[in-house]
Amino acid sequence: MKITWFNELKQGTQDEQDHDSCFKDSGAEAELDAMLSEWNKRYTKKALSQEDIIFFHAIFNKISPFYCANGRISRFITLKQCLQNGTNLLFIDESYAASYEQALEYEGESAQYYLTNIFRANSVLLDKRLQPYKEALQYAEEKEN
Repeated sequence: MKITWFNELKQGTQDEQDHDSCFKDSGAEAELDAMLSEWNKRYTKKALSQEDIIFFHAIFNKISPFYCANGRISRFITLKQCLQNGTNLLFIDESYAASYEQALEYEGESAQYYLTNIFRANSVLLDKRLQPYKEALQYAEEKEN
């Protein structure tokens, strides 16, 4: 997989001198290609569920194909997948950051299990934090009608 835009972005930076590829090594590039190929065979014809998105997130993070920014890239991909498939957004609150990092260390189904639980806990937390705003919106709508 060739990522030509990466080389253009790093022109004139310290990264240009430190790394000649965006991949941490050739094995990571091959692993990412294999994972994406398998993913595309399985999932291109259906909408993704949150479980599918979490599964991809776990595998991508386990491969960690790039020499930097793997976490940011995987979270961006997760956001993109959530938006494209109309699922609730998955996010990590700072209070769950350590648990999230630890869950990423697990393999396969264990990683998916722990990540799913962490994302669900974060969803509950978000609902609690948004409740006053929901109530205010509901009140405003009732007053308007």
